[in-house]
Amino acid sequence: MSEAPPAVLVQQLVDARGRDELFEQAWPAALEVALAGESGRERRAWEAVFTDHVDVWRGAFERRAADPSGRALRGLRPDAVPVPERDALNLTPSRVG
Repeated sequence: MSEAPPAVLVQQLVDARGRDELFEQAWPAALEVALAGESGRERRAWEAVFTDHVDVWRGAFERRAADPSGRALRGLRPDAVPVPERDALNLTPSRVG
């Protein structure tokens, strides 16, 4: 089973930031990699979610404090307190046991 697109996108952005890329450089390539395993309707849905929230992704990439809508992206901030596991973009709690 491949990683979910949000997890892939986070890792791609973390890696790009580690290479000192600017968000404008990192975003298009990271988005493409994150969507690579998806097709059709699923790909379009993920792309819409990601691009509709690009400002939240940018803020996390730039290590700005997250507002309530951006807390799902704390993984981009190494000093962040862990957030309970959630599914796509922190919308629904994951089912445990």
